[in-house]
Amino acid sequence: MTFTSTFLSFIDRYYILLFLDAILLILMTKNKEIRDKHIRRSLYAIIILTFLLSLMHTIDAEIGDLGQLDHVPFLRKIASWFCYSFGPTTFVAFFSMSMHHNRKILNYILIPLIFNALLYSSIFYQPDVIHPLIYSFGDDNVFKRGNFGYLSHILTIVYIVIFITYVIVHNKGKRSDDFYILISCSSGSLLAMLLESLDWSKDLLYTCILASGLAYYLYLYMQVGRLDPLTGLFNRAMYFSDLQTYQKKITALIALDMNGLKNLNDGNGHAAGDTGLKTLASIMERCVPSTANVYRIGGDEFMIICKSLDETQVQHICNKIETEQQRTKYSLSIGYAYRNQNEDLEDLQKIADKHMYEQKTLYYRRSGQDRRRR
Repeated sequence: MTFTSTFLSFIDRYYILLFLDAILLILMTKNKEIRDKHIRRSLYAIIILTFLLSLMHTIDAEIGDLGQLDHVPFLRKIASWFCYSFGPTTFVAFFSMSMHHNRKILNYILIPLIFNALLYSSIFYQPDVIHPLIYSFGDDNVFKRGNFGYLSHILTIVYIVIFITYVIVHNKGKRSDDFYILISCSSGSLLAMLLESLDWSKDLLYTCILASGLAYYLYLYMQVGRLDPLTGLFNRAMYFSDLQTYQKKITALIALDMNGLKNLNDGNGHAAGDTGLKTLASIMERCVPSTANVYRIGGDEFMIICKSLDETQVQHICNKIETEQQRTKYSLSIGYAYRNQNEDLEDLQKIADKHMYEQKTLYYRRSGQDRRRR
């Protein structure tokens, strides 16, 4: 085995992966629109890990192709240990990137990775046992898989299944395009892992996970012009665009306005006001079904577009938001308008605004605050 032969084999096996690595790296360095540090760190981790794993896998395969030797090259031990130990980490990096708003779960999924790396390190102190627990090579450089030799594969599959389950369970009230891109990426990775585990194909998983990372990055990049940077909700431009797109499906509009935002900003600073807006935005997203979208259309103003929902369902959304916001120290005024006929959407919004401002006037009357201070 020479450096030249290993390099050529590396290019031959992983040309597409290296090509995607280069594209993603260029996009990451030249475009700063995705500012979330956690997402960027996860993407860099995917780039570095897939590159190193593909290189180590190539080294392991090249040494294995040499056949029987009078000893096991130490480089092969390192390369194989690295692949088995850090292979599942690539999908965990994707998991971490796409679940950046819920990082508590990430602390728990890292623990099995540590145990996995420790178990596979047996190759260094038990390299040539006849019946290995995990795997060994023997004195003749021949690979032997033990009873737990597929532990790394199983762990990766378990991570992917957990991720898919998480996305499905937490999809209620979320944007459907988020759901479909995450399910597509994770399902492709799961299929690649199954094909490799069954020895029906080779060198698929790392490329698939990298492609998933690139696809999700491009998806986030496309969302930049559509989302409000503070709350993550759709912005005002998307609201008016969706009014046209879903014109025939819209059955109701819900107008919402945060109470007391100016008082909060003046008394506690704009950071406190931002926290309030984000808290209420999170409540709204949790309380709407997938057939409704939430938008921030102004400083303290929000709208919800309801598609193909009856009036009882619309009232349920309003009541649920009302109940949830009462558990916080913040307050919303809510009003809705139901489309009984083919009312013009502009008129429908005016009716929703009217009902919302009636509730807002009542709120300020009861609280004794100056209505002009909002």
